[in-house]
Amino acid sequence: MPERTRQRKQGENHETHYLGCATVCRNIRRSLGRLPRRCPPEPELSRFAPSGALLYLQAKDFSSLLADWEKSQEKEAWLKSKNHDLFSQSRLLLRLQGAGGEFSKATGVPADVDLLRQVAGRQTALALYDIGKLQFLFITRRASADSMQSALWQSRSQFETRTAGGVNFFYRKDTDSDREIAFAIAGDYLLLATREDLMAGALQLLAGGKDHCLEEESWWSRSVAAAGAPGDLRMVLNLEKIVPSPYFRSYWVQQNITDMKQYGAAISDLTRSDKEYHEERTLLRKDAAHDRSEGKGAAVVAEILRLVPANTGIYDAKADPDPKDSIQLLTAKILAPHLGPAAPEKLAPQVQLGGGETGSASDLETRIDQPPAQNSVAGDSSAPLQAVFAKNHVLRAAATPEYGSRFRGSVCSHFIRCRFPGSIRLGGDRGTCRSGGFRSPRIHHRPIGRRMESRFRLQRA
Repeated sequence: MPERTRQRKQGENHETHYLGCATVCRNIRRSLGRLPRRCPPEPELSRFAPSGALLYLQAKDFSSLLADWEKSQEKEAWLKSKNHDLFSQSRLLLRLQGAGGEFSKATGVPADVDLLRQVAGRQTALALYDIGKLQFLFITRRASADSMQSALWQSRSQFETRTAGGVNFFYRKDTDSDREIAFAIAGDYLLLATREDLMAGALQLLAGGKDHCLEEESWWSRSVAAAGAPGDLRMVLNLEKIVPSPYFRSYWVQQNITDMKQYGAAISDLTRSDKEYHEERTLLRKDAAHDRSEGKGAAVVAEILRLVPANTGIYDAKADPDPKDSIQLLTAKILAPHLGPAAPEKLAPQVQLGGGETGSASDLETRIDQPPAQNSVAGDSSAPLQAVFAKNHVLRAAATPEYGSRFRGSVCSHFIRCRFPGSIRLGGDRGTCRSGGFRSPRIHHRPIGRRMESRFRLQRA
């Protein structure tokens, strides 16, 4: 074959090779273009809540939570329970119904469950700014086309139109009740507020404004840093402002107002699964330096929680508990078990009117010529243990399972593990604590010594 013909064929082969590579690359680019692109994570709604909130509640999918509650057996059981009957007659419900009527009048739309279904979206947040006046900001991520089908949006012609952050919002104030209502749709966000400045501030933050938001406050950042990943439902509380409120003292169910004064913030996460509802609560003391003194709180709590039975319904675990609390727990549960003081009576005692007689002729056991017998155990026998707790810093945690399986209350165990620097001497051997020195008139006849050895141990650091 001539040399020129051979070169021509080689050039054609190279061209064919190049065209084939180009075609393959073009097809690869087209295939990659059809692949679903990874969307950036959606921002947290707390970024758009103005500062000053007392409570923040967020849900990953509020519409699903609401739908599950509507068809749940728990709702049917609660509506038939005595708790619901008592709540139906409570002053709190009457006040909420009155406020709901005022909001309905201000909006021109009934503020009921139907309206809640219409505005319920996926990721949802509620920031409460005033408990008594019910001043709040509601933000939900929902398709704008769906939000425009709500009765609230259809009534926008009855509202004044105002602008903030380049977005129009609708505002109305009822002169009789001074209730304010404002709502807006910004992209796929539906916003509802009971104060004009809250709506304007949220729209400014949505537009990328530099106004102060909720995430910049210390109680918020401390709470979120102390908790893990958000649950299906998360609540963050500014206890430093909530606890002094008269509404907290009136409606707090536990009524432990004095105990709650030591905490500045709290966070609670509720996670749902097919078999259980798991809730984790974290309370943060006002003294932040005390919380960071050891830096081992989470590890300490995790260590002692291994001792809690798997079928425990509710348990309480504390890292670095107060020495007085540890003494009270040891005394009430191990050293001198007792039920504690009776609950204060709220009703006046009934007076039994008689003929004025004192005593009885059949009472032959009471001696009137001798003083009553005194307690054979004098003084505080737990003073040595109190001195040890006062001198040494408690580095371990105390976990108290409160209920057994299925909340029957049949199982109640207590685990206390403490570590003290150096050696101690109580009742004999170094580094150990014997229960023989702790005697109580209530249980002195019971062999608590051996049980004490298995439940309580003081370890040297």
